[in-house]
Amino acid sequence: MKTPSSTDLAWLGEHAAAHLPAQVHLRADGPLTGTIESEIDRLRSLAAGAPGSLTLLDLPQARASTLDDAPFEELAAAGEEAYALRSRGDGSDRGDDSAGDASSAHLEVIGGGARGLLYGFYAVVLGLAPAPSGAWTIHSPGNSIRMLDHWDNMSVHPAMGQVERGYAGGSLFYEEGELREDLTRVEHYARLLASVGINRVAINNVNVHAREATLLTERLGSVVRLAEIFRAQGIAVFLSVSFASPIVLGGLTTSDPLDIEVQDWWRRAAATVYAAIPDF
Repeated sequence: MKTPSSTDLAWLGEHAAAHLPAQVHLRADGPLTGTIESEIDRLRSLAAGAPGSLTLLDLPQARASTLDDAPFEELAAAGEEAYALRSRGDGSDRGDDSAGDASSAHLEVIGGGARGLLYGFYAVVLGLAPAPSGAWTIHSPGNSIRMLDHWDNMSVHPAMGQVERGYAGGSLFYEEGELREDLTRVEHYARLLASVGINRVAINNVNVHAREATLLTERLGSVVRLAEIFRAQGIAVFLSVSFASPIVLGGLTTSDPLDIEVQDWWRRAAATVYAAIPDF
């Protein structure tokens, strides 16, 4: 596979850094604030950025600020994944002709929640900010679940290869039957998905073979590592499991869901998973 460079558009390189204003003010708390800070530092290392400024605020910080004209109630009603965005020119607050000067726009983003602020940030670096007008616009996803379902196998299948019905090479996640040691490309991939609003990922083939079944138990640590990477971009991880897991993994003689022992086995397995990955 081709190793992505900083110029590859899919990985948000120099082209994204060029859209990030020279002055950035981040006023937010929450689980994805560190991700935004890291992205700002990464993009700064690639290009100097655009003229103007960007202010990123979470909803509590915005309410406590001087932005008394912001659409707070509409944004709160739009949900945690929504964001409000506006662009002002140098003179937009004075009403003079420089309000239309896009060369030094002052951008303001308010996140309805942690994901909303992240999506608003990515909208800016993808060049989606509007021309300066001083008007607020609210953006929110049309669907609450926006998911990619990977059909990756841990090992290369003799007939189907490593990714069932896949035609672009091997798995991003697995190599030679185990989780890859170097997960840098998964980090890039998670950033790419978040930048277009994906918030769920299933990390293995729905046709679960014996080795992939162990992701639920003895290889749960692999799922934990992937969940940590995707969580940093606001993405929750799903795992396809085998109906036969009580037999294959638990040593039972049946997988009948009405069997008490089977029910107990699944209950214990689920408790272990959620103890390790609370947002699973």
